[in-house]
Amino acid sequence: MVGRSYPPEFYSWIKSTKLRKLFERIATETEEDFGKIIKTLEKFGVKVVRPNTPEILIDSYLTSNQRIPGPISMNPRDQMIMIGNTFYVYPYDNISIKTSGRAIPSVDGWNKQVYDQIRGTDWPNDFVEFDRLPEWIQKEIRTLHKDVKYREIREDHKEIAQKSSMYDWWAPIIEEVKRSGNSIITNLEDSLLDQIPANGIMRIGKDLYFGGVSQIDNIPTTQIANKYFSNYRCHWITTGGHIDGCFTAVKPGLIVSIMDMPTYAQTFPDWEVVYLKGESWSKVRPFLDLKQKNQGRWWIKGHEYDDELIDYVETWLRDWTGYAEESVFDVNILVIDQKNIIVNGYNKKAFQAFERYGVTPHICPIRHRYFWDGGVHCLTLDLDREGDRQDYFPYRN
Repeated sequence: MVGRSYPPEFYSWIKSTKLRKLFERIATETEEDFGKIIKTLEKFGVKVVRPNTPEILIDSYLTSNQRIPGPISMNPRDQMIMIGNTFYVYPYDNISIKTSGRAIPSVDGWNKQVYDQIRGTDWPNDFVEFDRLPEWIQKEIRTLHKDVKYREIREDHKEIAQKSSMYDWWAPIIEEVKRSGNSIITNLEDSLLDQIPANGIMRIGKDLYFGGVSQIDNIPTTQIANKYFSNYRCHWITTGGHIDGCFTAVKPGLIVSIMDMPTYAQTFPDWEVVYLKGESWSKVRPFLDLKQKNQGRWWIKGHEYDDELIDYVETWLRDWTGYAEESVFDVNILVIDQKNIIVNGYNKKAFQAFERYGVTPHICPIRHRYFWDGGVHCLTLDLDREGDRQDYFPYRN
């Protein structure tokens, strides 16, 4: 699966000619970049399917003074994952919840339970008292949750399901998974799945690594492991964000990682770890400057200091990106097979490691990855795989 963003004509509602043309260009170039990924995959015999884009009723958002929801169909790996022959679907993330009109708690009775239920992917992981939240989050809560009475979050699933025709961007993917003979489980079927994010799971043969999870002590990890992953060894680890933005197992024996990850001595003993010094956001200083103005939530190269654009995007499009630190492009890699991978660009140290291990990197630039907060791994998702599951650590219990 290769994601899909809004097409250029989606932005016809933007009155400013300057801004409209800018977003149209982003849309056009994003699809061009998707096209290159698709061609590269097809070159290796990979069948590629695309999602729909969700139907967005623009007028209702504009008249109710709400931000336009982002293209949730763009980063499929944020919301679904194939583990073995079972497809786990999480289509109702925070953006989807807002898009669906789902009833959510008000600020009244602010506590950890409420916080965990409405927490955006770009909010602090741990519970924060309302008056200590960043101002932009307080504003978002007041805007989106205004005059909404508290209801248990699980009670709204029927309401969401009734509106699913508006948000069925994943429908072509579900059909493809079914045709492949794989089973499907959604988080609507079991609240346990809400405890672990789809983009927080790394699959290494018989071992599953769960990262990007807040408050691990409060999660029924044993219950989750026994119910869904009893044929795997489950490891609960701490990462600084989405797990694929922290490290990638390129090939058995080789990992590429950002510098601020903890040691791999226990999780991947005897594997070589290539740390990529000088990567991450040190290369995008203008973005860091802009972050002081809008919490670092989007970036269009060349327009970092356009106050009109900053104000516009901050007002209407804040939900589109999240904190982009989670998509450090050099480690957000798509592994096609043990000899071929797709990367966003060139890194000498990483490429030297790839050569040592007989891996060929294929460069597919994602020009607006900092705007969309999604590297090539986030933008794609495997739906059906050949071969058998391997055990790379057979000595483990």
